[in-house]
Amino acid sequence: MARNGVSKNLARLYVLESPGASITSIARQLHKDHPAVFPLVENSGLSIVSIVKQQLQGYKPKRWVGGPKLNLPKSKAESWEPIQLKTPCSVLSLSDIHVPFHDEQAIEVAVKHAKKNHKITALLLNGDTCDFYSLSRFETQVKKRDLNQELYAVRALLVWLAKQFPKARRVFKWGNHEEWWSRYMNGPAERLADCEFAQLGTALDLKKHGFEEVRDNIIMAGELPILHGHEMKNSSGVNPARSAFLKTNHSSLSGHLHRTSSHAESDIFHNEVMTWTQGCLCGRRPEYARINKWNLGFAVVEVAKDKSYNVFNYRIGEKYAVRAA
Repeated sequence: MARNGVSKNLARLYVLESPGASITSIARQLHKDHPAVFPLVENSGLSIVSIVKQQLQGYKPKRWVGGPKLNLPKSKAESWEPIQLKTPCSVLSLSDIHVPFHDEQAIEVAVKHAKKNHKITALLLNGDTCDFYSLSRFETQVKKRDLNQELYAVRALLVWLAKQFPKARRVFKWGNHEEWWSRYMNGPAERLADCEFAQLGTALDLKKHGFEEVRDNIIMAGELPILHGHEMKNSSGVNPARSAFLKTNHSSLSGHLHRTSSHAESDIFHNEVMTWTQGCLCGRRPEYARINKWNLGFAVVEVAKDKSYNVFNYRIGEKYAVRAA
């Protein structure tokens, strides 16, 4: 004879998980799955009959001994909340620096122009600040691999930028090249992945230099979302900004494609939607793409107290002359 508590718990579970099934079919399944608890179909059938009656009478089981609660399973979906910059503000966005393959003069020009023409209150390193050539998933030259030197060069850049904008809020956002770090630590170096020194923020001393680390969250400059751009898969095209519009149907500023561009459309109520992509601040003749359409550039977003904004999308041209795109 089956133990009463266990048999009731199992029977109740099968009844609730088999809506519309007959008592006989449930009894046979119980006997098949748990012959030690239900050696006879008749016994299991009697148990189910009593449980069905309890269900019809509004019986609500408490926590079962030896059985799960019949609640919805816990979701593992992660929230993706944007990071809101305090308004009003003036945000300098530098994207795709790719240290140690950066363009020193272009960075100096961008910072000098921003300081002269805007009162910068927030500095955003908008992804691919690091190149991580040593961790690349693409084929690399052994002689050029030097991870220690790469980390040192990025830290030196952070120190220099902190001195340029000592009172600004400073944000370090991950791009797809920063993700190479986590892929390496969770792949070939997986035994180190949980170590503190293996965390990118620790390796770069981000907190020490006053930088907030943001992995894949959107940065909100007022009502304008700022992304690195790799979040929008396959977003290149003749006009990168238009591709960004087709991916988001929303105004945005992004980097990633190393090209300065803009696109505007209006909806049925003539609300203007504009997207911008900004240029890079790295060398433009890498070994994997000697011929390309990249250009040097940066952006400044001026945000009013009511969260409205103006985007100054600058292009750095010949002889490092700056002009609004």
